[in-house]
Amino acid sequence: MWPAYPEPGNSFFVDDPLNQATADDYGIVVSTSHHEPMQRATNEWLTSGQGSWDWEKNKEKIYKFFEGGAERAKDYESYFTMGMRGDSDSGLSGDNPMAIMRDVIDSQREIITKVYGNATAVRQVWALYKEVLALYEQGLEVPDDITLLFADDNFGNIRRLPTKEELKRAGGTGVS
Repeated sequence: MWPAYPEPGNSFFVDDPLNQATADDYGIVVSTSHHEPMQRATNEWLTSGQGSWDWEKNKEKIYKFFEGGAERAKDYESYFTMGMRGDSDSGLSGDNPMAIMRDVIDSQREIITKVYGNATAVRQVWALYKEVLALYEQGLEVPDDITLLFADDNFGNIRRLPTKEELKRAGGTGVS
């Protein structure tokens, strides 16, 4: 289940402290949208008072924010969204988006290892949406156990489907 991400709006994880536990009791695996990484909702960040959603300028606070999501989800079956987009679901800011994205994903894997014991202990998905797909096609690689999610263009047109090689990934592929 991907809870909606309206701005301003609700947050599945904090509106009712029993939401995640109840979903888990019913066998519902919870994830977050393409731009809400590490089991954290946009609205949580917007109300946190922690500054800009900019990895280069605010990495330490965003890293801790991601840690909080991983810790909170520890007892529940989850599918972690990896990577990140820019503020309000825009493209990443910075001179080298590929290096930024690589650092974000490496940091997220570090957090998962710290919280869960190893980097593959929880399922993970990387949504190849807009400029993220371009980074991937330019050579940005992610670990083989991360599911590649091929997204549409907001008009129902799939940008591309997985190749035969991508279909062999341990993490698999998906289409949204």
